[in-house]
Amino acid sequence: MKLLNSVNQTRSYCVALVLSVFTSLSVYAQPANDDPCNATPLTAGASCTYVGSTNVSATNTAGVPAPGCASYSGQDVWFSVFVPAGGVLNIDSNTGGITDGGMAAYTGACNSLTLLSCNDDGSANGLMPMLNLTGLTPGSTIFIRFWDYGGGTGTFSICASSPEPAPPCGSSPAAGNTCATATPICNLNGYCGNTSASYTANSWSSSCGFLGLSDCGLTGEFCGSIENNSFLSFTASATSISFDVWVNSSTLGYGIQIFIFTATGGCSGDVTQYGPCYNPGVVEPGPVNITATGLTIGNTYYIMIDGNSGDVCNYTIGANSGISVPVAVTPATATLCPGETVNLSATGGNGTYTWNATPQLNTTSGANVTATPPGPGTYTYTVNSATGNPLCPSSISAVATIIVDNCGCTVNATNSGPVCPGGSINLFSSNVLNATYAWTGPSGFTSTDQNPTGIVMPTTPGTYDYTVTATVLGVPCTSTTTVTVEPLPTVSAGSNVSICVGAQATLSGSGASTYSWNNGISNGTPFTQAVGTVTYTVTGTSAAGCVNTDQVDVTVNAQPIVSAGTYGPTCISASSITLVGSPVGGTFSGTGVTGNSFSPSAGTQTITYNYTDANTCSNSATTTITVNPLPFADAGNNNSFCSSGSSLLGTPSIPGLTYSWSPALGLDNANIAQPTSTLSTTGSTTYTLTVTDAANGGCTSTDNVTVTISASPSLTISPNTSVCPGGCTT
Repeated sequence: MKLLNSVNQTRSYCVALVLSVFTSLSVYAQPANDDPCNATPLTAGASCTYVGSTNVSATNTAGVPAPGCASYSGQDVWFSVFVPAGGVLNIDSNTGGITDGGMAAYTGACNSLTLLSCNDDGSANGLMPMLNLTGLTPGSTIFIRFWDYGGGTGTFSICASSPEPAPPCGSSPAAGNTCATATPICNLNGYCGNTSASYTANSWSSSCGFLGLSDCGLTGEFCGSIENNSFLSFTASATSISFDVWVNSSTLGYGIQIFIFTATGGCSGDVTQYGPCYNPGVVEPGPVNITATGLTIGNTYYIMIDGNSGDVCNYTIGANSGISVPVAVTPATATLCPGETVNLSATGGNGTYTWNATPQLNTTSGANVTATPPGPGTYTYTVNSATGNPLCPSSISAVATIIVDNCGCTVNATNSGPVCPGGSINLFSSNVLNATYAWTGPSGFTSTDQNPTGIVMPTTPGTYDYTVTATVLGVPCTSTTTVTVEPLPTVSAGSNVSICVGAQATLSGSGASTYSWNNGISNGTPFTQAVGTVTYTVTGTSAAGCVNTDQVDVTVNAQPIVSAGTYGPTCISASSITLVGSPVGGTFSGTGVTGNSFSPSAGTQTITYNYTDANTCSNSATTTITVNPLPFADAGNNNSFCSSGSSLLGTPSIPGLTYSWSPALGLDNANIAQPTSTLSTTGSTTYTLTVTDAANGGCTSTDNVTVTISASPSLTISPNTSVCPGGCTT
């Protein structure tokens, strides 16, 4: 476009120059796969077949996430690859005019892409990129972006392949970080591991050769440097081993290194190498075969796996031979017609096989046996073999399941079940023209009826097979029907119930589908019962119609007979009254009550006594304690007299009350409300008045009054002195 703009803006160029420019543009036209929606399709074959391409005149793709590797600066071209069933793709490139390229993979639609992976120098072809993609979605499309490292154009070639997928991961304990902690592998097929950055270098040297100047240890014998190695061990089951390795991911693109060895000291001393030292320096696509020979059956060998230059990779191993693998039987399943046989072949293990004994096999040893099932049904045959590895379980097994079908026989056996334990069933056979019938079943059952009836089943729940053979002109056809004896439901009526009179009980059965009760009650419905104990029976029926029962007792307890006690009237000034209820053990409540004591100072009160018996039944009773007030007592005012005198004590009487004065000295009547006190002796006399209210419990009150008689003074009258009657003067 820049040339065209230049030509259009420079009107003074000659025609020849214009023609030259347009000729140049036709040679370097923009490639067809300049954007992802016009990507060139690649076909993923079993191996790599390179296709030539170019990025000459390519433009920079906009709107797609930058790849982030191989110094991307534009001028990219695009390819697309359909993901095959295995979900694995290897995209490799080779040099042309471009000798150092970059490549990235994307998922999604062509106009909405997501970066999947990016690579710089992963190919074995110099500095060219290679992508190893696993775990892809079969049927999806992967888009591939290619560019020249740092910018530039030229030719190159590219290919897509889909190698054999790795086996699924089996039991994969982590490899040991040191030779001494090597992880013993019983089944290498499907072992998945990684060269984790957490692994540290583990190696040793061992002097050997002339003057001990050579190193025959792991450090010297290994074909590269060691950064993050780990170790597996195995026991050889043959003199050679063969296994495949898939590198599923790589952080740096350098791949893994593999070394098979033994050492004179186990994990020290001189090292003996078996097979090649694998160290390609790149991630090779597809399965890479590793083979080692010269092994001794039963001996232990070590496999060291290391990330080249510390590369962190995930890898999968698939064992081919020489390493014990689980026992397998072929065919694992098969369907036969009556009278046919099947040949069973065992593989894996240590090559020596034993079969679980059954008369249906022609032999119980060897890799190949012939099974002859007796008739329609399902049969299993088990083969066993030792692993040969003392570090692994002593034996493993495999099972073949063989089904014998009727293969066109028209007889069909059915039954009237299921049935409850001890019940009876009927057997039915479809009608076969001109056939004779023979039934066989558990406990020696036989019958020549086409449809036997009234067969009593065992009392033990389970399944029971009955087989009918219909024979026509000497040709038997068989069919088997399975009668199910259902278990009785485990019916529970619940725990015994104890309630108080007036309360409701609710009984609910469990363990069955439906329930019925005697004595007119319904499951889960509250009811009342008179005092006493009644036994209720629940009948539970299962979904299969089997019945069982259980019982429960309901006890209704009477309320206790309670008395709060009887207490006579008391005076408000009296001391506390001890409360006694019956039966003992209850509690009193009310105003003035503390524990079992009542204070009359509270006045007349009704007291409540609550009692709960051993059956948690409660009752209460009340009693009223009458508290009478004290009568009013007033002895009057204190009086004083000279020489002698009389005074009226007390206050007017109140009907119903009685009066008593003490002492009676000088009183005209000690038992009236207002006696007259006449005293002539010098001194003070204190009278106590006691007032009693006999009508209100004999409550009494008291009051005091003092009468004082003073001595007469000597009287000298000078001058005349006036004295009031009864007065004194000096």
